[in-house]
Amino acid sequence: MSASYAVVGGGISGLVAAYRLRGAAGPDATITVFDPADRLGGVLRTERIGGQPLDVGAEAFIARRPEVPALLAELGLAGRQIGTTGARPLIYSQRRLHPLPTDTLQGIPAQPQALAGLVDDATIGRMLDERARPFSWRPGADPSVADLVGDRFGEQVVTRSVDPLLAGVYAGSAATIGLRSAAPTLAAALDRGAGNLTDAVREALPAPLSGSVFGAVEGGYTVLVDELVRRAGIRWAQVAVGQVDRAQRGWELVDDEGERWLTDAAVLAVPAPQLSSLVEGVAPRTAAAARRIPVASTALVALALPGGTPLPEQSGVLVASGERLHAKAITLSSRKWGQRGNVELVRLSFGRLGDSAETNAARSAGDEDLLSWASQDLAAVFGVNVEPVDCHVHRWIDAMPQYGPGHPDLVAGNLGLNYSYTSSRRSRFGVYAADFTGHRATDIVLTQEINGTEYPVWGLAQLGQPIYPLAIRFPSYAAFSEASIPQMFGASQLQQAIHFQTDTLASVYLQNTGDGTFTLSSLPNLAQISPIKGIAVDDVDGDGNLDLIVAGNLYEAEPNTPRADAGNGLWLRGDGHGHFTPVPAVESGFLAPLDVTGLALIKTPTGKAVLVANNGDSLQAFAIRRR
Repeated sequence: MSASYAVVGGGISGLVAAYRLRGAAGPDATITVFDPADRLGGVLRTERIGGQPLDVGAEAFIARRPEVPALLAELGLAGRQIGTTGARPLIYSQRRLHPLPTDTLQGIPAQPQALAGLVDDATIGRMLDERARPFSWRPGADPSVADLVGDRFGEQVVTRSVDPLLAGVYAGSAATIGLRSAAPTLAAALDRGAGNLTDAVREALPAPLSGSVFGAVEGGYTVLVDELVRRAGIRWAQVAVGQVDRAQRGWELVDDEGERWLTDAAVLAVPAPQLSSLVEGVAPRTAAAARRIPVASTALVALALPGGTPLPEQSGVLVASGERLHAKAITLSSRKWGQRGNVELVRLSFGRLGDSAETNAARSAGDEDLLSWASQDLAAVFGVNVEPVDCHVHRWIDAMPQYGPGHPDLVAGNLGLNYSYTSSRRSRFGVYAADFTGHRATDIVLTQEINGTEYPVWGLAQLGQPIYPLAIRFPSYAAFSEASIPQMFGASQLQQAIHFQTDTLASVYLQNTGDGTFTLSSLPNLAQISPIKGIAVDDVDGDGNLDLIVAGNLYEAEPNTPRADAGNGLWLRGDGHGHFTPVPAVESGFLAPLDVTGLALIKTPTGKAVLVANNGDSLQAFAIRRR
C-alpha cells in the first residue's frame, strides 16, 4: 500500500513542501493539497492587466538570497528570472517627493546626511551627536523599531524614512514591528557590543553588490506555481480543512463539508489565524503561539494606464506616515521591471496593521472606493488624471503576519513546589489524554517516571472505574501495582494519545534570548508555595522595570490529594534583568488568599487597578498607587 500525504495550504510554502515530498516519497505516494481558493499559489497570483501579466500579490524576491534563484534553477526556470531596470523609488513626505535615501537599513541611516532634505536640521544634528550620547543595550532585547530609532535619531527619521519601508514591505509600522524581525542583522550588531546605533547600522549594512537587488519571474509567478504543481504530481482538494486529529494510523483531517480524510502524515502550510484552530486539539501550545501573532489585511489596485502617460522614471513611491493619501505604496511596474506592451502598469497598495474597522481598506472599502482612491492618489502624487484602460482589485485578508516587538519574555504559572505532585529530571511527571475506552470522552492518566519507565500516579480504585478495561485486565491490586503505563495500554493506544512530561512543577520566568530560545529560571520560593493561576505584569513602583503580581491556590483536587491553599498572592519586584524579589503583603497591601481563578489589570479614572477573580467568592480590587 503506497503512502499518502496531506498538505494543508496551497500557497508557495505548501507547494514547495509537496514538491519536496514527491522527491522524498517517490512516484507512488499520494499527495493531496487542500486549498479552497479558486487557484493555487496563495499570495503569488498573476493576472492579465491591459493584456500583460502582472503579479497582484507578492511581486519580488531578494535576489541576493539564494533560496528562490536555487529553486528556479532546480525547476529549469533560471532563464525566466529577471531583475529590475535599476530605477529607484521615491518617498512621499510633507506632500513632496524625495529620493529614497541611500546607505540605510530598512530606512535607518548609517550617515545622517543621507536624510538631508527629508528631515529637518535639528534631526540631522541629533543623528550627528548620537555616538556621543550614553547608550544602553541588553543582548537579546527586542524593542520596537520606533522606540529604538525614535529615541536615538528622532521621530522624523521614524515617520519619514523607516515607516514608509516597513509599511510597504510588512503592512505594519515601526511602532508595531520588532527590531529582530525588521532588521535582524542590526540586532545582532548591537548584541555583539556596538556602542551606539550609528555604529551598529554601519556594521550591519550589507556590502554593495553588483546587479539587481530584487528579482521576479518573467510571465509572473504563475510560471513558478504551475511548474511546482506539475513536478509535485499533486491531487488538489478544493476544500478548507477545519480540524486535524490523530488517527489510529497517522492523521485524520476534517474538511468544511464534513468529509474525513485519512493520511499518513500532514504538512500544515497555512497562516497563523488558520493554524490555531486547526491544531487546537492536538498541539494546544502551538495553537496558543499562533493566536499571539497579529495579522494585517491589504488591498491592491492594479491599473493599466494608456501608453505614454507621464510618470517619473522611478520604480515607485513609498508613503510616509501621516500623509493625506489613501495608499501606503505605489509601484510603477513598467518602470521597475521594464516596459511591456503599450500600457503603463501601476500597482497601489492599501491597508496596514492598526487600521480601524471603518478605515480598513481591505475589509470595508468597496472596489469603486478603492479605484477612486487610486485615481485621487495618482493625481496628488504625479499630477496624472487619466482613465485606465484596464483595472483589477484584489484583497489579501489576514495575509501579512506581524512580528511585533519583544518576542516577549514569558512568565508561566504552575503547581509550584509545595504540591503533592513532584517532578525532576530523573523522575518526570507526565500526563496522557485520550479516549481509552471508546466512549467518546477524554480520559486523563497522570504518570510518574521511575528509572525511565512511566507508572500511573493513581491507583486501581481511581483509574479502574472511569477506564473500565483496566479493572478487567488487572483484577487484583497486586497485579496492577507492578504494571507500567505501556503494559496497561499498549503502544497503539498510547501513540494516539496526547502526551506531555515535565521535569519541574515550578512557576518560572522564561527570558527570551532573541535567537529563538529561552533561558528558564524559577520564581522565588515564596511564589512556589501554591499554584499560580493568575499573573499581571506592570511597573508597580514606577522604577522603570516590570514587576509581577501573582495569585492562585487550587481548592478542587483529585481524591486523596489535599487542596492547595497556602498562597496569599504576591507582588514580585523586578530589576529589569530577570530577577524578582518578593514584597511582603504588609508592605504591598496585596492579599489574595482565596481560590483565585485569574487576575486582570484595568485602568480607572485614578490610575491602574488589579482585579482578582475568586472561585465561589467576591471579586477583589486593589489600586496601584506609586509612591
